[in-house]
Amino acid sequence: MLDKMGAMMILPLLPYIATQMSGSAFAVGLMQSLYSLMQVFGTMVLGALSDGLGKRRILLVSLFSSSVFLLACGLAASLSQLLFFRACHGFFSGTVCICQAIVADVTGPEERVGKMALIMAAYGVGVVLGPGIAGFVAPFGMLAVCATASVCTLINFFLAARQLPQDGMKEPTPLKEAEEDGGQAAAQTTVVVWKRLLHVLLADPVLGAVCCISLLQEFAMGIYMGVSPLLFKDVYSITASQLGIIFCVAGTSMIVFQGFVVSRFVRIVGKPASILCGCTLRLLLYSCLAAFSQPLLPVLSAVCVVAGGALIDPCAASLTSDRAPKGLSGVFMGAYQSAASVGAFLGPVTGGLLYGFSQAFPYEVASVACLACLPVVQLLWMRARSKDRHGPSPSPQTAATSDALLDKDGQADEDFVNLQEASPSLSRAMTRLRSVADLRADMFQLPLPTSQRADRSLRHMDRIVEDSSEQLQLKDRSRTEAFSQQRSRRALSSGLEKEILRRYSMDALDRLIPSNWSTEDLPREES
Repeated sequence: MLDKMGAMMILPLLPYIATQMSGSAFAVGLMQSLYSLMQVFGTMVLGALSDGLGKRRILLVSLFSSSVFLLACGLAASLSQLLFFRACHGFFSGTVCICQAIVADVTGPEERVGKMALIMAAYGVGVVLGPGIAGFVAPFGMLAVCATASVCTLINFFLAARQLPQDGMKEPTPLKEAEEDGGQAAAQTTVVVWKRLLHVLLADPVLGAVCCISLLQEFAMGIYMGVSPLLFKDVYSITASQLGIIFCVAGTSMIVFQGFVVSRFVRIVGKPASILCGCTLRLLLYSCLAAFSQPLLPVLSAVCVVAGGALIDPCAASLTSDRAPKGLSGVFMGAYQSAASVGAFLGPVTGGLLYGFSQAFPYEVASVACLACLPVVQLLWMRARSKDRHGPSPSPQTAATSDALLDKDGQADEDFVNLQEASPSLSRAMTRLRSVADLRADMFQLPLPTSQRADRSLRHMDRIVEDSSEQLQLKDRSRTEAFSQQRSRRALSSGLEKEILRRYSMDALDRLIPSNWSTEDLPREES
């Protein structure tokens, strides 16, 4: 929330800053596009590093760096310096994927959409407070606004350092090391994963469709965010303070939708239908902005934009996390956020160029982008209905790869079931190794040239997987031998107890009954 608040404080001032520094509409769009472009690299690098080095460490470094570059934006003496500091701030602002990966790791599939919506609601609070505070601080100058934003981000840094648990504080054990080998292998092959991630997404229709929707929607949203401040200033004569109030209203609407509407709506209609409703709502909005000019349209447009995003973003993020292998949630959420950042980069600069030709032209292009999302959402809907009708069917390639990893003696399924029943921790470790092997097999089927560095990384990953599998098999054999010895000891103990009782009973009878005793000595009843 505080991170988003600091980023949103500068947004209402962008058209006025560009005017003071002799900038144009293209300069305003370029400023936002550079911010989004650096978010692409930020989400890629930070998301991959968070899987290998720990989410807490990467998050703290990102928050502190964002605070520094926000303050530097206020000290910029020229437009070029402002563009540079804004780009650096964008690189370290790619922390959404880390937060979503943390939520995906600690929640189940049923409650994941609601938790993702709460994250977006917290960002909505930042959207509300950021422009509002900027509207009050704006009369004191650009430096005051940037310093306030830097302080908010620094407070977020201290809160995260205090509240988030330490990474890697538990004592290492052989079982724990084996369980984490899959994540280490994924971190060591980050270059290979990112070189071929596009092809993996194309091989999985759901992931490819979600990233396509994210790119197109953020492209249209980038056009709106880059051009609307200029449109509101030129057509409606809206000041910086009034623009801050509009963004406050939009942020309040986001909180209401994310906190009270989205979870219930998704449970009723499903994730693909929610994405379809959000895309349709934004399509109608951009069409109205291109065709009409009404006094209430600025406020109404801001509310509709965040309402559509409230329906699209949590559902798309949840679908991405559901399809990501265990241990690679940061990488795949980083891919999803990178697709969004690519669209957010292309949107403002495209809108700035088109705004010079016509004030309605940018919104027409945004409408076409939203219209292109509808067939992709239809694909998601058909896949979801097919899954509900026939049930989930695992990929033959995935099953074969998993069996090849676990089955070296022809008993993969039975051994894995026994292992899963004997030790849940061992089964989690084997599942981690299976997910890494599945991703590797998916990438190896693609006809792409592999560099020497990638070959070394993949060979190292193979060695880690093989060593971990052998270690787990040794652990399983030792556990089986221990169980057998324990059963033998129990059987031996039970036999000894029975023999002792039998011999004690015979000795007692010999002492109590004379040896020459017979049944004739018993008293007889008189007839």
